[in-house]
Amino acid sequence: MLVVTAFYTIAGGLAAVIYTDTLQTVIMIAGAIILTITAFDKIGGYSNLEGVYLQAIPTKIIPNTTCHLPRADAMHLFRDPVVGDLPWPGMTLGLIILATWYWCTDQARESLQKSCINYIQSFVGYGRGE
Repeated sequence: MLVVTAFYTIAGGLAAVIYTDTLQTVIMIAGAIILTITAFDKIGGYSNLEGVYLQAIPTKIIPNTTCHLPRADAMHLFRDPVVGDLPWPGMTLGLIILATWYWCTDQARESLQKSCINYIQSFVGYGRGE
């Protein structure tokens, strides 16, 4: 795989890498859409999702524990900010910091952005998630 990647990068340059990234993005989005439709069809739609999830108990469990049971607030986006396992204030503020770090210091993204011809092209690349 490394040899194939090195070959088309050397032969096609950065344009080949950008086209490959675009193709892979389309394939991943199409796969995610197909997987989502298939999963919702299998469980009977979004309205049955909560009921099916709450009944999903594994066959192998650890005795005397409740770690295998779905939480009562499992389908709630905003859980208790103090005692919840995913406190939403920390998640919100923490994700702002992490997202800023990722989008501003990722060297692969920076090199692609610096290879653009003009500001519009770099903005479109960042806007698409490339």
